[in-house]
Amino acid sequence: MSLDYRLSDIDDYQNLCWLPTGKVKKDGNPELYMNPVTHALIFLQMPILMGRITEKNYVEVFRRISMYEQCMGAFVSTNKGGYFITLQDVKDHIGLWTNVFEDTFPKFKKELMMRLERYAADEIRSQLSKMEEGA
Repeated sequence: MSLDYRLSDIDDYQNLCWLPTGKVKKDGNPELYMNPVTHALIFLQMPILMGRITEKNYVEVFRRISMYEQCMGAFVSTNKGGYFITLQDVKDHIGLWTNVFEDTFPKFKKELMMRLERYAADEIRSQLSKMEEGA
């Protein structure tokens, strides 16, 4: 299933979600690219099991993103390194909608823990293999 999203309900989405590249298109309009934070917030909806950002749930959305990033690392990369999503970033994106099925916080925690356990098991296998090659 595709990940669908809608930005048009975000206040000032034209300036928040789309940034100028500094180039001009043939029609004279500025060339734009998606704000990396907007892009990250769209794709983070899947692992955090939230489908939209609203006035009522933006703190919960941030809580899940913060937990996810603390375990998995910053979701946004810049030329200065990782950038961790802030509460203000999430609040600024109130109105973001995706077709992600929303689920409970306990379900999110269970999924996150299972992901961490898989990563740990993969890392153990990788390091054991390297140790056996060096023996």
